[in-house]
Amino acid sequence: MELRWIDDFLALADASNFTRAAAQRFSTQPAFSRRIRALELWLGAPLFDRKLQPVTLTRAGEAFLPRARALQRGAQEAQAVVRREAAAEEGTTVFAATHSLSRRFFPRWIGTAGAPRVRLYSASLPACLERLAAQHCHFALCHADGGLPAELDPASYRALPVGRDRIVPVAAPDALGRPKFDVAGRSGRSIRLLAYLPGSGLGRAVQARVAARKEARGFESVFESAFADVLRAMAIEGVGLAWLPADDAREALADGRLVRAGDDSWCFDLDILLLRAAGPLPDAAEAIWSRAAQRSVVRDPDIG
Repeated sequence: MELRWIDDFLALADASNFTRAAAQRFSTQPAFSRRIRALELWLGAPLFDRKLQPVTLTRAGEAFLPRARALQRGAQEAQAVVRREAAAEEGTTVFAATHSLSRRFFPRWIGTAGAPRVRLYSASLPACLERLAAQHCHFALCHADGGLPAELDPASYRALPVGRDRIVPVAAPDALGRPKFDVAGRSGRSIRLLAYLPGSGLGRAVQARVAARKEARGFESVFESAFADVLRAMAIEGVGLAWLPADDAREALADGRLVRAGDDSWCFDLDILLLRAAGPLPDAAEAIWSRAAQRSVVRDPDIG
């Protein structure tokens, strides 16, 4: 039996549709179906009733479902333990950071953190939090607006503010140097929004802050990306308005390719949080946490 067959089985059990499950597993449907059949042959019984739509589990499939989840969980835990111990043995501290912070903030910050050996995974916010929860990394770095991300239990995780980003609305200028799109709609055009993908830390914060403004007009989302630099490029091309970290927009603002698309009341600050599990970490990771705590730019007892 191959472990990926278990992941395939659980994907199909959750989706109840071969096409959707195959897409979730980044597989063609014929290849996915062959693996499901191989698992059934190995177990000796059909697991799904293919005559029904949506596809349903057979009695054998229902019996196998909790055992499959346990197998998946056990494999993930074993992988996490092995990787953690291997990293500890070689003195490597493992980070997961969101795309924007991986490119811009992390290289500067890690140079002051005193970490001799570092491994970095760059991913979306949900993927970073999932990696932290699965103990595939010692730390995660993300933007946050008001403390720990909602997905994390405050009793099980700690957070330390290690930086702060100013988030500003920007757009390309028109012939008179005014923003082609502005947050108040003064340009006379519909407010075309260049948005972050759902689930991103920046996207959540922008959506919440804009929704809280009573005078905000409706925004039309015309483009989405997980990457701030992609949104910046689209804004420079005049496609719409974007909220960007000031550091990401600074050069384009300085040379006139972008202009501010709202006054200071439309700007806001976001903490950059260093996240960890509450339990003990290897000595090298604990040393990084201690140094970061001493250098923390924000002291807020409500955050971690």
